[in-house]
Amino acid sequence: MQLTTKNIVRTISLILLVGLFCVIFGFSNQNSEESSGLSKKVTEAVLSHISYVQNLDDASKQDVYETAEKIVRKLAHLSIYTLVGILAAIFTYTYTVPAKAQVTVSALIGAAYATLDELHQTLIPGRTGRLGDVALDTIGVLIGICLVFMIIAIYQRIKSINH
Repeated sequence: MQLTTKNIVRTISLILLVGLFCVIFGFSNQNSEESSGLSKKVTEAVLSHISYVQNLDDASKQDVYETAEKIVRKLAHLSIYTLVGILAAIFTYTYTVPAKAQVTVSALIGAAYATLDELHQTLIPGRTGRLGDVALDTIGVLIGICLVFMIIAIYQRIKSINH
């Protein structure tokens, strides 16, 4: 195999994507207590710096923490799968196929892994697989894909103006 920039980018993006899948697998392999404990730590770290929340009565503060924890969990899904979309799009972009095929394959990679991830969670004590999480993960993948192709389009536009 000839060592080209395209092959280097393809290899690196694939390694990073598989590594990210391993990280996601690790998160999904946590039981319900471990998983919610991590979300609670992040939520507490953020909310502990917001004086408005800290000045609430205990019941109101608890409500804010519970709501914020749900948001943290959903943002974690969205952000990690946005990264999946970015890496999948970079990987598929290294192939000389139409952009529509690159986007489709990238989206399928992400949606398929999101589905498998939720199925995996059904095997973990206290965890469930949620169709809503698959949808949210897939939205994250699509955001990542869009970001990559927007950056590519901007780069190509700038390049064509300068030449």
